[in-house]
Amino acid sequence: MNTPFPNVSLKSGISLDDAFERVIKEFEDAGIYVQRHELSEPLPGIAKVFSCHEDGRNDMFIVRVEPWDLQSASAITAFAESLSSAPDFMKTTSYNFVSPYAPPQVLVDRLDELT
Repeated sequence: MNTPFPNVSLKSGISLDDAFERVIKEFEDAGIYVQRHELSEPLPGIAKVFSCHEDGRNDMFIVRVEPWDLQSASAITAFAESLSSAPDFMKTTSYNFVSPYAPPQVLVDRLDELT
């Protein structure tokens, strides 16, 4: 994906809250408006989510600090599937992961299908 977003690296062992705040800060320091999704906390205990709305897009970022497992991948898939029925102007145009661990390819492929 060719986007203006910073490439943020996280090291294992960082807390989810610290990782989320660090990622947000790097995006904001790069001049990118970030919409936090903390009020609804769509993935409690699994990940934190924010989105950016640059150039008419709705790019979703999922911050996760734990190794991937079936439960977390399934929860994220269900979250993305619930968003796929949104009106066109609200649809997610991309899903992006910020994590010390690479997400399972099957998860990446499924989220790509939903955009």
